[in-house]
Amino acid sequence: MAKYMALIFGPESVWQDSDEETLQAMYAEYTRFGEEYGQYLRGSAELKPNATAKLIKKTGDDAYAVTDGAFGETKEALGGYYVIEADDEVTAIEIAKHVPAIGGFIELRPIADE
Repeated sequence: MAKYMALIFGPESVWQDSDEETLQAMYAEYTRFGEEYGQYLRGSAELKPNATAKLIKKTGDDAYAVTDGAFGETKEALGGYYVIEADDEVTAIEIAKHVPAIGGFIELRPIADE
């Protein structure tokens, strides 16, 4: 079995501008996905907004620059992920098609063998 990372991208405004009822309905979609495909899932998490991100860049032998925020040019932010374990890529794609990507998209990548 191989593992795949399903990265969930979407506009942060969908989550920031929604009322409580809409938010609960969106979270319910993720709950339903987890219930239906839980046998394939090996981990998942929601990420905090881009504004909480830190960029860490090596600037010398022992020097690093740490700056606030993720890249501002992107319209879709990385909002969360699932780790999917499946027999093959075709199966992983079929599962990833059902990940709720509200207003956005899923990027699916195989995880390198350990």
